[in-house]
Amino acid sequence: MRVQNFYKSKSDFGELKGARQFLIPILSKFYQYDTEDTDRLKENSLPLTTLMNCVETILDTLYNQDYPELSVNEIWDSLKHVSGKPDSESPQIRFFDLTYEYHVNRWYEATIIFGAAYFVMALERPEMKDCLNAIKNRASCCADSIPYFIIFEEEYESIHKRLLEHPEQYNLGKKGIRDSVLESRDEKILMNKASFLLNALRTQQPGAPPEVLIYIYENELRKEEQKESPNPYYLELLELQLRAERSKIDLESRKIPEGYVSVDAILDATESYFKDDAERILNALTYVVAQNNGTELERIEAKKKALMQFSSYHKSLDSKIGMTAGQQALFFYYLFNSLGLNFHNSDKAAWVRLIHSVTGKNPDNLRDRLNFRFEDLQTRKDLRYVAGCLKELFPSISSQIDRDSSSQ
Repeated sequence: MRVQNFYKSKSDFGELKGARQFLIPILSKFYQYDTEDTDRLKENSLPLTTLMNCVETILDTLYNQDYPELSVNEIWDSLKHVSGKPDSESPQIRFFDLTYEYHVNRWYEATIIFGAAYFVMALERPEMKDCLNAIKNRASCCADSIPYFIIFEEEYESIHKRLLEHPEQYNLGKKGIRDSVLESRDEKILMNKASFLLNALRTQQPGAPPEVLIYIYENELRKEEQKESPNPYYLELLELQLRAERSKIDLESRKIPEGYVSVDAILDATESYFKDDAERILNALTYVVAQNNGTELERIEAKKKALMQFSSYHKSLDSKIGMTAGQQALFFYYLFNSLGLNFHNSDKAAWVRLIHSVTGKNPDNLRDRLNFRFEDLQTRKDLRYVAGCLKELFPSISSQIDRDSSSQ
């Protein structure tokens, strides 16, 4: 079905007047799954703007025919028909309120579109009874589709009753966005002509490189501007095409050369896999970058400093024979605490016996070390060391030690 682009976005719905002001809340029920015995409408399958554009296209077609009821089946078939290959169309053309091809993805979407058209027509043109009956018969032709269509019938009856009781509260004759779009048929002709001219121009040099197309579009733009009454929509389309072709050239100029490796990739690889050789690798990278533009030198130097500090720390760990008695006492203290064992619910002498059995340290020395003096400088140093040892396997205990060390 060839759909006219009456609405560009949902923001247009704030300007709806007349019968359409009642339609959006009804359609929202389908998207929000507030209806019974029906499937949910999905925005990624049938966007609300597309649904409303389909409704307006159907109404515009039927309102302008002498015997509209004869066209209902044909419109239904075009809405549900799926062609073997989607139409190729310019996104710029759709942007400028022209037309685009659309077919429903699920059978009930066509029923909802026809139900919405029925609702608006029943309020706006109640005299079109034959057409309304044709829409109803087509949209509710089987038992599965009736629950979808009946919602629009019931909503119509409810609103129609309110209109009869309080006609002064509702001005169905007030112009809305759709009427404003259709007000100028000359403008619509200009849009269609712009689309035709652009398509004709694009077929002159199929497959031409961007540089050639830019020349063609610039030349056409100058010719159109020199006319007594230039087509503003054609000028806009040409400007968009020029922008698109220039973007292609710009993108091509920024394309990464084959074999190029970014500084980020080298830094990440060095940190992840080559920490032992980090200094040599980053010195070489610094030399190469300095020969070109030097803009990444500070970042490389910062990474080298961080990796060198990391390497120095781990070398200092490797050079140690093992934990001192004080460090071992802290290690077991925090490890036992994480298991729910502390000095209040256990015997400290049992701690000494176990730690002595594991480490071989002097029991008297261990007993003294378990009387922690957290304010001492050496104890704080031991806390930081133990936290570093536990960080890889017990990060939560390590974090707790860091917090205790900082709070002392």
